[in-house]
Amino acid sequence: MLMSYPHFGSVTYVLESLLQELGIKTIFPKKPTKKTTELGSRYGPEFVCTPFKLTLGTFIEMLDEGADVLGMGGGNAFCRFGYYWPVQKLILEDLGYKFRFINIDYWSAVSILRDMKRESNGLNYLQTFHA
Repeated sequence: MLMSYPHFGSVTYVLESLLQELGIKTIFPKKPTKKTTELGSRYGPEFVCTPFKLTLGTFIEMLDEGADVLGMGGGNAFCRFGYYWPVQKLILEDLGYKFRFINIDYWSAVSILRDMKRESNGLNYLQTFHA
């Protein structure tokens, strides 16, 4: 299993540290480039916002590098960001990618802990919480 996620500025480094503590192998997402934007624009809906295109482009790049698990935060967030992942998942599946998607719901600490435990390398709940 190789997990990746979109680049979220400085939060990216915190997330990477957490995933390392959990023993999850990751592909560290690069900062978005012109290519990232072009990929997201090519495969995303025409009138969708730029953050959607950047995260979609990042997912395509990470899947091409070997990721087979993608993570995305948001749940039902305050803006459309929380609704990106279902649409992006469908787009990526239509493009023929095989992967598993993990949606991290910010509003449910229990579901975050459960998801992180499931992805860890055999850690128990206490170890997962500590990480």
